[in-house]
Amino acid sequence: MAQPDYYVPSIDAIIKQAKALKLSLATQLMNGGFEEHCSLPIVKSLNDGGHVVDLELIDGKYAAIYVRVSTDKQREDGWSVEDQLRRNIAHCIRKQWAFKIYSDQTLSGSYAWLDSELQKKMAKDRALRYKQTFTKIFLDDASPMKITSSQRRQMEEFLDKKIVDLEEATVDFSDENETGATEYDDDKPDYTGGRHRKLKVRPGLTLLLSNDQRIHTVVVTDLSRLCRSTTLFGELGRILADADISVEGTIERLDYIKRDADMAHGLQGAVFSWFAAIKLQEVVANAIRGISQMLMNGRPHGQVTFWMERNDDGFAHLIEERVRAVRRVIELAWSPENLGYREIAYRMNKEGWQPPRGSRWNGVAIRTILRRKNLMGAQTIFGLDWPVLPAIIDAYDYDRLQQHLATKSEEPIKKSAYSTGYLLTGILRCSACNTTVRFTTNSGVEIYLCQCEKSVREETRDKRHFRLLRQDADRFFNDLMRSYGRNMVKRIQEDPLRQRLLDEIGELNEQVKGQQSLRQERISAATSQAQSTLANIAINPENPQFEIMLQQITTTLLNGMCQTQHALEQRLRMKRADLDRLDQTERPLTTGDRIAQWDQMDDRAKNRIMRQLISQVTLLEIGANEVLEIRLNLTDDNVMPHVPVNREYRGRQVRRRLPSVAEYIAHAYALTT
Repeated sequence: MAQPDYYVPSIDAIIKQAKALKLSLATQLMNGGFEEHCSLPIVKSLNDGGHVVDLELIDGKYAAIYVRVSTDKQREDGWSVEDQLRRNIAHCIRKQWAFKIYSDQTLSGSYAWLDSELQKKMAKDRALRYKQTFTKIFLDDASPMKITSSQRRQMEEFLDKKIVDLEEATVDFSDENETGATEYDDDKPDYTGGRHRKLKVRPGLTLLLSNDQRIHTVVVTDLSRLCRSTTLFGELGRILADADISVEGTIERLDYIKRDADMAHGLQGAVFSWFAAIKLQEVVANAIRGISQMLMNGRPHGQVTFWMERNDDGFAHLIEERVRAVRRVIELAWSPENLGYREIAYRMNKEGWQPPRGSRWNGVAIRTILRRKNLMGAQTIFGLDWPVLPAIIDAYDYDRLQQHLATKSEEPIKKSAYSTGYLLTGILRCSACNTTVRFTTNSGVEIYLCQCEKSVREETRDKRHFRLLRQDADRFFNDLMRSYGRNMVKRIQEDPLRQRLLDEIGELNEQVKGQQSLRQERISAATSQAQSTLANIAINPENPQFEIMLQQITTTLLNGMCQTQHALEQRLRMKRADLDRLDQTERPLTTGDRIAQWDQMDDRAKNRIMRQLISQVTLLEIGANEVLEIRLNLTDDNVMPHVPVNREYRGRQVRRRLPSVAEYIAHAYALTT
């Protein structure tokens, strides 16, 4: 079979790109720009063992592959992202479905999509689950753990504060795992200027649901990848049913989440999700018990600080060389010169002490070390100070040190602002590692460079990574905008996306109007069948849990049905917001001939125009040749003819040259003819 003259990704290449998605960036960019960090483009053909497989859209719609793991450890071990991807991609190949990958790797299944009301409800569920488990293990009269009245008071204060934080939180700290059971240790090593914050939201699932009119099937391994609670199950099942989207599982059958599912199937799915929620609470309890047992046996929980390490039995012991550095920090803090954190860091660097991370000490690292209770051998977990670490100073000296530090002024750490004053900022992308390319200088030479380690470090440089002279790239794209810019603007303005959005808004308006009567019918059907469904799955009515399960399942399902209209209205608001964003994108392009003023604008203004026209520019390797792929902000037919790249090798370095625009247009014309 003849190979096509365009790039066809292999299954391994697709999986590599999916695993490289930066979900930590996506959760920080939920106001806009998160799509490229949690999803990949639609795959309509791929290379399967040397054979090109063409995949088809079904009525213009594609299959959505959804993958999720809860932690970084799960991403590499056990139920990995790669295993899920291979199963789901193989399923789409068998069905000959074109597909698009959505990822929420390292995010908890208890997180919701971007819906403020649903997030508040899920936060209350997490808080209640944590309170019930914590109370049963530590504060209940029947608890096997014996604590003093003072310790009980400390734990109750911790729990009260924790519940408030969980109920009101809109962000998640990185040291909380899926169970919500890990104590959020203030003494955890951190030298980055503060604990990492991320939204309690799944960007991949959020994007998937916002594209529901373009999807015919969601392909997922099992139900736990989608949700772990009855609340999420009810909301998700209703949205998928309203959008006429089916769900197919590659490991377990998911027939109870499908288009036109009968009420019995819906209730059966609610029961299964209820059992998943119970399992999650068991995981929370086991995690808390495991942590407390470890601490009571004298073993620290989690990562120990940088001047300690664990032995084979899990106990912590000091690393003498690093302890000497910490003692020197304490000496400088007690200095009669009353040194600030930055001055202490300067002296530590001058004296040649090895820092905790990187190559230099900084004020944040100094302040963090001096405020740790680890110095006196304590680890703060569940509101108590557990003496599970070897001490450097005693409790009396630690208290005196904290009083002394309280007299120092807090020194804010200034962050350097990231400039966007370059022509191609935010547009260039490296296909080798799926990262955004940024502007930098190297020995006085201005270049656009992929910032991953394999590209930056000379000894590990991989020539496939993006590296292009700024002068050459800016020259080509400036000429391209002068010659082809008006045609780009015209294509953007004629994009059928506007009419598609208007049609979808009209359909949603009709669905909202007809929802009231349908909702009443479904509520009546759910009420009459709830008890029989529980009987069908062999739940004994005499079981004490029967009435509780019946009430919870029925309430969850009925409340979800009653909120169907709310879900439709929310989708309607999202579509109208998409239309508003499209108007905002086109408005600057239609106010005067901006392309005619191109040479009078600075690079920052040009960059704003180019971001409205071009979604990304990627360096691809096709056979023995390299090309630039330019994608426009269009719904369909958005790839311009490839730009050939000439390579010049100079020792270990490779220098890429772009053709003139005249040569590029002639090359593109030759390809089309």
